[in-house]
Amino acid sequence: MKVYYDIDNLTCKTRSVVSVGSFDGLHRGHQVLIDTLTAKAHELQAQSVVVTFGNHPRQCIAGSVKLLSTTEEKLYLLEKAGVDCVVVLPFDNTMRNLSATEFVEQILCQTLHMVHIIVGYDHRFGRDKEGDIQLLLTEGAQHGFGVTEVGQQSADGCSVSSTDVREAISRGDMAYAAKLLGHPYMVCGKWQSRALSLPESSKILPPDGIYRVNVEWDCKRATTQATIADSTICIDTTPQPTSDCDVCIYFE
Repeated sequence: MKVYYDIDNLTCKTRSVVSVGSFDGLHRGHQVLIDTLTAKAHELQAQSVVVTFGNHPRQCIAGSVKLLSTTEEKLYLLEKAGVDCVVVLPFDNTMRNLSATEFVEQILCQTLHMVHIIVGYDHRFGRDKEGDIQLLLTEGAQHGFGVTEVGQQSADGCSVSSTDVREAISRGDMAYAAKLLGHPYMVCGKWQSRALSLPESSKILPPDGIYRVNVEWDCKRATTQATIADSTICIDTTPQPTSDCDVCIYFE
């Protein structure tokens, strides 16, 4: 999977099927959207491209938000899902003030050579969230790209959204969070001073307590307990990971 952080240096020169969004946590609703994206790209003999953001849009608008996935965790999940290319854009005031039409024409059509776009049922984009499915259909008729809308997804009759997952994690219900996500909740970082050091302070953690987890580091895997106290995560393993080692914890 190719990853681009600077759209000015983008080298995606072939036709693309695109989906745009934060994809925080890549939950089951996102996964249906990504499956639709890769299937449509295969059908049209184009590359599948996800356009996402290095920071959550709500961090720019509201100032803070607890995230389900860091950028690196998100990229890992998107690669496992089979995406060809990911464009990671900064959501800053320039992006925030770009009109929906400018975003479609300048970034999606001119830069990414988009021939089809896959969006969720409630997707809004552009300045003041002016872009919606109707705007995309109008732009598609004008610029020659197709539009597919993916409906609301559910798990055992319950709606699936990033907000629902955050609420489950906030109350420590990691089994329900995993059901909504479609995979165990993951927390990755560096091992320092016998604890996990997180790359982003905005990463959401369950409440203080002891949790059953699977841990991976240096090609090792262990099922053990993780203790969370004051946003610090320690794991009960012998031997412990070495200092500065990359460690991923998966909550059961």
